[in-house]
Amino acid sequence: TADITLKTKSCYKTALNQLYAFRSDLKLSDMNVEFVKEFMGHLKTNGCGENTIRMYLRELKAIYNDGIRRGLAKDPNPFVIKGQSLASIGREQYALKEDDWRKFLQYVPECENEIFARDFFLLSVMMSGANLGDILSLKNANVVGKEILFRRRKTKKTGLHISVSLTSQLSALLNKYGKINRRKPQDYILPYLSSCADEKAIANKIHDVIKLVNRGLESICTAISIGKITTMVARHTYSV
Repeated sequence: TADITLKTKSCYKTALNQLYAFRSDLKLSDMNVEFVKEFMGHLKTNGCGENTIRMYLRELKAIYNDGIRRGLAKDPNPFVIKGQSLASIGREQYALKEDDWRKFLQYVPECENEIFARDFFLLSVMMSGANLGDILSLKNANVVGKEILFRRRKTKKTGLHISVSLTSQLSALLNKYGKINRRKPQDYILPYLSSCADEKAIANKIHDVIKLVNRGLESICTAISIGKITTMVARHTYSV
């Protein structure tokens, strides 16, 4: 879809910007395993988390593979050493640990941003780890009986339907920020995308809401003394 294309382009551009900030005169033919390791160290030094580093390496690996096909780069692939993908080195589990999850649930937010962040994190957990793009894209037509049926945005055409029970708690949270109205099936349940004129505007709005939620989550994590979490953690927290 168009919004996924825009997001992908943005990821590639950011990855390349990081790479050229590290070495502006780099050619694909110069890349090797040692260079990639040095680049990973550079990213860590500049405050990038493991997941961000893996994202950059994934994009750069795709560019490198395209270079191989065009004869601009050479095998072997510098992103793999001894059969192990460098992007998987140091991979962390992002689910909240039991004690941290208890602290999160017991915490009383101190400002509107923290309330918003906590509520949307809980929405994601209650909806089988759905990302915020999925949640913001829900329409009343997705409410079927006592369930919410939807496909993930990134696999909208081919992915399986996800079924989530419309519990009283989930219904209350959705109605807190929007409105479930079965008489208007094409209306968004949550209002954030309603005024978006095109897919680019939708992608930008989703990005803005994710940024706002992550800012509130950072504030909560500081208050309860747990490691940094983002909206991504909700998916893994649901699965454990």
